Amino acid sequence: MIVRMHEKEFTLQKAVLQLASPVLNRLIGDDAKDIPQIVELPGKAEEFEEFLRFIYPPNHRTFRMNEGNVDFLLHWFHQFEMHTFVEECEEFLLTLPVTEERLLQASRYGLKRQRERCIEHIAQNAEDFDFTKLTDCTEILPALVLRTRELLIEERKAKVDARKRVLTLL
Repeated sequence: MIVRMHEKEFTLQKAVLQLASPVLNRLIGDDAKDIPQIVELPGKAEEFEEFLRFIYPPNHRTFRMNEGNVDFLLHWFHQFEMHTFVEECEEFLLTLPVTEERLLQASRYGLKRQRERCIEHIAQNAEDFDFTKLTDCTEILPALVLRTRELLIEERKAKVDARKRVLTLL
């Protein structure tokens, strides 16, 4: 079968695609006569080519995620319901610095550990982040505000407790 992305064509094996992704398996189906000779896909051919390097058995595991490919690979893996690879993307993202964009990405793709890590880090370092990037995020902003509030309360309580200890020493 041939997958075309703009001007680039990829000749691919149906079985490999079906094994790699439940979405591709449903899309391709079992009946070879129903498969179009050429399938058009949206997206960037270079990204799809890198995506294929992760799922094709001859190349499997020789390619690694990096800062240059993790974002688009996460998109492809999520789109094709390749959960093991999505988890691998999350593991890699957990090693990268926290940004507002990473929090948005974690929320968009359901990366729970990355989302919690980003919320915790941003709440602890609120002065270093631009919350205006998050104003349209109705599910993120309340969690972030709540965690920031909890940290402020903890900090205030710690200060009060420290004052009490000082006063008892006097």
